[in-house]
Amino acid sequence: MRFITAFLIILTLLTGNVSSAQTLRVGTYEDKPFVFMDENKKPQGFAIDVLEDIARQEGFEVIYTHGSFSECIDNIKSGKIDMLVDVSQTPEREEFMNFTKESLMENWGIVITKPLDEISTIFALSEKRIAVLKDDIYGENFIQQLSMFKVSAHVIKADSYEQIIGMIEDGSADAGVLNKLAISQHKADRPVSFKETPVIFSPVQMKYGFSKNVDSEFIERFDSALLGMKKYPFSEFYESSSRWFPTQESRQLPYWSKITLYSLLGATLLSCLMALIFKRRSSMARRELETTYSEVVELNRKLQQDCSKIKQKNELIKKLAYYDQITGLKNKQSLDYDLGKLCGLGEEFAVAFFSIDNLKGISSALGHRGRDTLAKKVSERLSLAAHRYDSIYRWEGTEFVLVAKGPASGRKAELLAKETMSLFKSSMQIKGNPVFVSGSMGISRFPEDSRNPGELIKKAAMALDHVQLCGRNGYRFYDEKLSNKTARDFLMETKLREALLSGELQVYYQPRVDSSSGSIVGLEALVRWFDGDGKNIRPDEFIPIAEESGLITSVGEVVLNTACAHAKQLCDAGYALPVSVNLSPKQFEDSDLIKILDNALFNSGLDHTLLELEITENAVLGNLSESVKTMKLIRSRGIKLLLDDFGTGYSSLNYLMSLPLDFLKIDKVFMDRLFQDSKHENIVEFIIMLAKNLGLKIVAEGIEEPQQLDYLKSKRCDEYQGYLFSKPLPFESLLELVDKNLS
Repeated sequence: MRFITAFLIILTLLTGNVSSAQTLRVGTYEDKPFVFMDENKKPQGFAIDVLEDIARQEGFEVIYTHGSFSECIDNIKSGKIDMLVDVSQTPEREEFMNFTKESLMENWGIVITKPLDEISTIFALSEKRIAVLKDDIYGENFIQQLSMFKVSAHVIKADSYEQIIGMIEDGSADAGVLNKLAISQHKADRPVSFKETPVIFSPVQMKYGFSKNVDSEFIERFDSALLGMKKYPFSEFYESSSRWFPTQESRQLPYWSKITLYSLLGATLLSCLMALIFKRRSSMARRELETTYSEVVELNRKLQQDCSKIKQKNELIKKLAYYDQITGLKNKQSLDYDLGKLCGLGEEFAVAFFSIDNLKGISSALGHRGRDTLAKKVSERLSLAAHRYDSIYRWEGTEFVLVAKGPASGRKAELLAKETMSLFKSSMQIKGNPVFVSGSMGISRFPEDSRNPGELIKKAAMALDHVQLCGRNGYRFYDEKLSNKTARDFLMETKLREALLSGELQVYYQPRVDSSSGSIVGLEALVRWFDGDGKNIRPDEFIPIAEESGLITSVGEVVLNTACAHAKQLCDAGYALPVSVNLSPKQFEDSDLIKILDNALFNSGLDHTLLELEITENAVLGNLSESVKTMKLIRSRGIKLLLDDFGTGYSSLNYLMSLPLDFLKIDKVFMDRLFQDSKHENIVEFIIMLAKNLGLKIVAEGIEEPQQLDYLKSKRCDEYQGYLFSKPLPFESLLELVDKNLS
């Protein structure tokens, strides 16, 4: 056997095992019989024996640093030691330590007290002075149990178990918390200093903890060696275990019993027989009493454990059922319950429904994890206005519901809305990048708007929808007009369906003009609706209804086919002007889009290069990778692409550079504010410069003043359109204008 061992050592040295030269700095503290320092200042204990046997197997050296448990924790945090023996694994410690998968041994905590004190349950510890070890898992679990059962006690922190026992002896503590195996060791040394109580805590697995600086491969080898020792019944693991944790010997008869027995032997035979009978009955009664007491204590311990587990499970179930797992806020179920209670009380309150604007585009850009991060950031930002509301709930995504209570709840909700809007003026850091978002809010009031919780939510959501349809980044209180609006929307949808069948939709054209020459170089096709009575129904009235109902696809096809036919007529008249048609997000996502485009071009006979499509950021960001594929497929047919309303959505240079585009359009909102402040002027200048650098042509929309045109010329903007040159015109009027401009 020795020969084999020597051979293995030589083989290890020859193969150049990296761990052979490794020195492990180990922290120790007083926790008999796991680890302690003997009279010669040498570490001893079960954990030390196992560690040193593994060190012999793996060929590394061990240097010990002894101190209190708290000092060991500080040393491993600072990197002064590499390992801490006999330590339990907790989420907090995982932040600065890695642990073995295998445990040394399972242990549990017990409350000890003075020999004459009677403590049978945790409730008997109320107002007692209780000593616990600093940073000790048993002490932490005990403090949690005190809190769980709402027991008010005075906790004193100690540096060692020895100190805890000393405090009980000198009366500076009424009770203390030790682990079971340490109690066995100390009880052998100081049998009358303390006694155990039935107050016991759930088991804890003791492990070896490593500094984050220790290589993971070394920890795996260490873990594997520990597992091997535990599997082999004659290993040092079990040899050491039998040395440090011997089985208890059976109890001896008390000394006074022996004296009594000897006295009885000197008495008469009758007295001896009677004494023996009495002793036997007494002994039996005592054993029965001891057994019953032990059973009661055990039942009490199990009952405490079961109560603790049931309470923990109930708390977990409650948290899962009533709290959002991403933000930690209350969820829909909590909202339903709380609103039901508030409605039952009959006191005034307001419900504010908040949502981030342009969520679809932002979500696509951020991805799944980014959306969760955004939700957390939004909840944190909303918490800054906590003095304006009484409770907050996460509805879903980046939608939140806030409740303001009290007789002035309406005014309180209005102040909340204003403050909330201002909270989102600054950027939020997501994935290391600054992200700007805006939000909208709808508000309903109890009892003014409804006495039903569901109706209050519904009406607040209706007010929110109205804000987002009318421009976003604002707030509105619910009123009956919004309900009437829902009815009007239904009538509008019905009329639009009839208009598609009867051909009431017309296409008007606004010229695009070369900024330098003033010549018409293109057209934008715009839909117009004149009903049967000749009344003009504005696009901002029917387009949102068309998008919401899905009719926008049919409306888009009418515009596309008409525009292609008119552009072909212009070509035949000698004016080969490209025409741009707006695509809604639903049209862009339509799987038949390419087929619809091909049919329109084929039926009209228009040259593919004279058709241009305008798409928005929201349409593209729905699914960026699929959008790029669709755009490349469109451009492969010679059709040009324009990005409309650039700068009003989730504008990002990263996605812009990945899109196959030909034109960039500056939104009218920037041109309207061009001379209001330098910020908008800088934005327009930046967009023009950006387009030039990316090889894109730039088109400015909404030009109505000569000063705006002069500015665009000075910045070398390619094209513009707006009322300064011409309003949108029907095809017949457009023919006259083109003929006059180009001839």
